[in-house]
Amino acid sequence: MPNFKPKAKKKLKFNKKTKITLDNTHSEKMEEFKNIKNTVIPSDKKKIEDLKTKFKSSKNIDEKLQLKTQIKELKKKIKKNKRKKKDYLLNN
Repeated sequence: MPNFKPKAKKKLKFNKKTKITLDNTHSEKMEEFKNIKNTVIPSDKKKIEDLKTKFKSSKNIDEKLQLKTQIKELKKKIKKNKRKKKDYLLNN
């Protein structure tokens, strides 16, 4: 009886064009963060400024409360997006 087991003759199938490597994944994440920094956050800040001007000109209390909650939500979204990059870089 042999002391070793012969390996099975398996062939792994994968597409060479879609290799997923750590470098590729990291590059994609960094591009995502760059996009967030350059497009998403400025657009949200612009929305906040527009809502603030509406808030100042509005006289209806219900509308003011609605605008205030929208501003808070956008600020939370901005903080969350800024935090994503830090979390990714510190945890990985």
